[in-house]
Amino acid sequence: MEERVFGNILSQRETLSQLHRLIKETIGGRKVAFTVSTTASTDCFGPFTSDVTVPYGNVTLNYGNGYNPALGVFTAPRAGVYSFSFLAYSSAGAEAMRLYHRLALVQDGREVSAVWEDNREDLQDSGTHTLLLPLSRGSQVYIQLLSGRVLCDTAGHNKFSGYLLYPTEG
Repeated sequence: MEERVFGNILSQRETLSQLHRLIKETIGGRKVAFTVSTTASTDCFGPFTSDVTVPYGNVTLNYGNGYNPALGVFTAPRAGVYSFSFLAYSSAGAEAMRLYHRLALVQDGREVSAVWEDNREDLQDSGTHTLLLPLSRGSQVYIQLLSGRVLCDTAGHNKFSGYLLYPTEG
């Protein structure tokens, strides 16, 4: 009886070791996640005559180094399904100042999603979006401010985050 129990324990230990190896192979031992925000010293960004990538200067998290703060662009280090979220916040700072902001999440040069606000009734407006995207290795994702629009944020409320939900390549 004791030998059988011991044999079962060894068998379960081997099974756990195999599962551990499979999990490491699946995720490749690589974590991919980032969270960035505008710096608290940022005043108004824009308006510009063309669409411009938002420069998130405050990098809170950048596992896998997929986010390039110099360019404001995330590059997928591996194929997979990724989750992205972004928050657009703008404050007029003074009554009667009118602000329009429109931020778009762009994948490989193609707009995928957007949020926009018009502060007609108040001094502050915000919008947020979360979505899942299948990305190929090397795909690029970034947030873009539409031409002619302004983003005013002195507190660093604008954020952009993403992470690898699961890989799609072996």
